[in-house]
Amino acid sequence: MNQLSAIIVGLGDQSLNDHVPTLLRRNDVKIVGACDPSINAQHDFNRKFPELEDKVTLAEDLDELLRTVQPDFAVVAVPHNRYMEIVTSLCQQQLYFLKEKPLARNLVEANAILSIPGFAKYGFTATQRRYGEIYQQAKNSIGSLGNLYMFHAVYKLNIDAPHESWRGIKATSGGGCLIDMGYHLVDQLVWWFGMPQRIHAQISALAVPNAHYDAEDSATVLFRYNSGLHGTLLVSRAAGEKYEGYELYGSNGYMVGSKKQVTFFNRRGDVVQEISQPDGQILLDAQLDFFISRIISKVGFADLQQDHLNNMKLIQRCYDDALAES
Repeated sequence: MNQLSAIIVGLGDQSLNDHVPTLLRRNDVKIVGACDPSINAQHDFNRKFPELEDKVTLAEDLDELLRTVQPDFAVVAVPHNRYMEIVTSLCQQQLYFLKEKPLARNLVEANAILSIPGFAKYGFTATQRRYGEIYQQAKNSIGSLGNLYMFHAVYKLNIDAPHESWRGIKATSGGGCLIDMGYHLVDQLVWWFGMPQRIHAQISALAVPNAHYDAEDSATVLFRYNSGLHGTLLVSRAAGEKYEGYELYGSNGYMVGSKKQVTFFNRRGDVVQEISQPDGQILLDAQLDFFISRIISKVGFADLQQDHLNNMKLIQRCYDDALAES
């Protein structure tokens, strides 16, 4: 089997805990390089993956790394303000890449990224849920619920210091929980139902008293479609036990789902069907499967870019509405 060679750009938690292990689960991929400006981050990489220490070239920046290795693709997980520069360089190198969400820090930057020559062919933005079978089966079953009238989704964590690091600074991050972890819920909303006609949003950065940060730690979004479907998105980096789930209600029944399970009920509340995937890594594996299949087929990613632009448009509407209410 021919192996594809990969590099990792950014050695933070997202890469060390998600992307590198996902790559290592594959026999058709080998990691040949990684870069991060932090020497401590490079040391963390070596400590966590000692089996790679003599096989992976480490560098402080992408240009230095690409002078040494010639990969087939890159996986990029860096602070949001660094994506424009890195994405531009990778497109100039005609190198396929999987970048972490969001597409950009704001709608203006999103349009600029989408305008980079080669981005439509080489650039893939990670939204793992839409590539998982459990979410695809749920979407395919929406019609069986009848006339849809209510949707509710929650994604919350409890981070000790949501105000610290680049994520607490709007200029660097583009925003807080809504544009970061909330991007997954927004993508699910746009993928399943399209763009809502009306939205109302509230955001806050109040979880750490007397701390100075302007990237929200909590957000609530109300939305409505002309069909009558309405609902809420609740996202927080400071709200108790970690939880992600959704509920969708229709005239024939409803579904309750998460990353690991979706259960279908009739109107009386009787279970009609239940689908489970207890291993949460399946979503990451499925996303990487899709990405690599597009590299091999050379199809590119042009068909995905409008959805990501719509994600950014919806998030921008949320921030604009929240600002108008403040």
